[in-house]
Amino acid sequence: MSNSAAPAFDVKRDMFKLFILPALWLLAVPSCSLVFANYGEHKIDQQILEQINAHIDRDDQISAEDKPVAKNFYQANPPSSVCGSDAPQLQGYRDNVCGTGADLWQFEQARRVAKVATVMGIAAILGALGLGLLAFVNRRAQYVAFVVGWRGLTVVSVLQVVMQAALATWMSFWVTALLFHFYSLKLILIVALAAAAAVFIALAGILGKVPEGGTLEAELVHDGDAPGLWNRLRQLATRLGTAPPDHVLAGIDDNFFVTESALRVAGKKLSGRSLYISLPLLRVLEASEADAVLAHELGHFKGGDTAASAKLGPKLVKFDQYTQTLANGGTTLPAFYLMNMFRGIFELALRKESREREFEADRVAAALTSPKDLGRSLLKVAGYSRFRLKIEQTLFETDQKHTGALDIGHRVENGLAQFVTSPGFKEQVTEAIIPHPFDSHPPLAERLVNVKSDLKVENATQVFDEKPVSTWVEQILIAEQIEGRLWAAYEQRFQTAHQQSLAYRYLPSNDEERALVEQFFPPVSFILKGGEAKLTYAALTFAEHAPLKLEDISDARIHDGNFHSELVLTHHEAGERANPLSIKLSSSDVAFKDAFGRYWGRAMTVKQIATK
Repeated sequence: MSNSAAPAFDVKRDMFKLFILPALWLLAVPSCSLVFANYGEHKIDQQILEQINAHIDRDDQISAEDKPVAKNFYQANPPSSVCGSDAPQLQGYRDNVCGTGADLWQFEQARRVAKVATVMGIAAILGALGLGLLAFVNRRAQYVAFVVGWRGLTVVSVLQVVMQAALATWMSFWVTALLFHFYSLKLILIVALAAAAAVFIALAGILGKVPEGGTLEAELVHDGDAPGLWNRLRQLATRLGTAPPDHVLAGIDDNFFVTESALRVAGKKLSGRSLYISLPLLRVLEASEADAVLAHELGHFKGGDTAASAKLGPKLVKFDQYTQTLANGGTTLPAFYLMNMFRGIFELALRKESREREFEADRVAAALTSPKDLGRSLLKVAGYSRFRLKIEQTLFETDQKHTGALDIGHRVENGLAQFVTSPGFKEQVTEAIIPHPFDSHPPLAERLVNVKSDLKVENATQVFDEKPVSTWVEQILIAEQIEGRLWAAYEQRFQTAHQQSLAYRYLPSNDEERALVEQFFPPVSFILKGGEAKLTYAALTFAEHAPLKLEDISDARIHDGNFHSELVLTHHEAGERANPLSIKLSSSDVAFKDAFGRYWGRAMTVKQIATK
């Protein structure tokens, strides 16, 4: 049941991103190539006709009366027109101007490739739209639509990358040659290398391995660890007509969920049906309220939701992995936008189905327990999640290093009742999205209406004031030990992240703050081509140059050359702009570039905070 709502679909912004932008990117190179090929053929026709006319004028074997006739013939049959003709009487003419490798032959081939790429691009866009709409029909149609779309668009995207790479390389020569009567080997080489890289990236993306199931911070609760809870789960599953979970996983996240996807828990790989339960939430839920939550989750098993997600999930991961590869490839962006368009439409279908399956699971739970218990559990989960988020934000935003235990769990537990009475609680919780790691849940208000619960958010104070008489966490014999271990590990990660955040915020004013900053930004040195470079959190010292304060650097750019690159730093001294500092780099200086980026980024962050 996580706490972030999916961003609302903005018609103007997202329609442009999903439909118009992909079309513009996908058709840009083929369209430009097609226009240029037509223009180039016309211009080459003119050049050849001028040469033919000049030859006719010089040819003494052609009579004065026949010369206009010959010129008119060629004018009526320009060179480019005969390349696509198979008339026998034009064979000699065709061989002279349209032979393999000739200028007009190249333009004709380019035009054909551009036409194919354009038609294929339009067909792919229409196909993606059609399959995206099919995904809204039902779950089976959704799966078929995705598999067909994934396979088909993958092939199309690779073909598009190959064709557009070839067209771009061809145009890198002919645009300058035809328009300006020269060509640049360097430009052709750059474009050709970029094109080859695009093809490699596209193919590598297809062959990339799908990562294994995610790691979950939880511990297994076996039958002997909680016999009462396991018996209750079996009872609820039997009443619902479904099988109970194979694994119960206990954790401290503020949600409940079920999955049939592979998971890795405490180094152990799990498969089958898994139910995740939140120990902190079980402490605030009456046993009957927890029954409603458990029934809701088991309802997902009954409805085949988890089986469908487990089947589709790896394919979505593979699709997203491939799409991200295209996004990072630069020259593969046209193919990326095509894939992203289909993924965006499909995501809308997934959200729609997700809402429907959540409403159905709520109805199942309400019928098995009661609308009252389900409504109270939903309100408690939403209130707890909002308050925990507030507590953690407050702890993270503090400018002081935390010492000792943060005790987040007890902070939430002890302050929850008071939070419910705070201003704005009703608005926050009414539109709250119940946390869940796999689905976008509908807002609380809609879920209460869906199960015909008469619970009002205005009654939240009473709901939270009523302490549970009995809870299922009491039936888990190892609950306290699990919570102790998981909270200790979680708070350690939280404190480390907070301290790293402070390292980006502090302009050290004492030894303690300086030590914290240097914990994450210690002095480091690198041997570069022009000398030694030393970095501290505050300054860069290079070779014989005076130390340069990182906060005085207003711009840093990498200039790539044929055999080396250089880092050019624009900076100020005493408020005045100084001459840029240039540091020559080799391909092996990646560690320095990464370190400089982090240290300078910290300095810019501190500077920005100081000016607020």
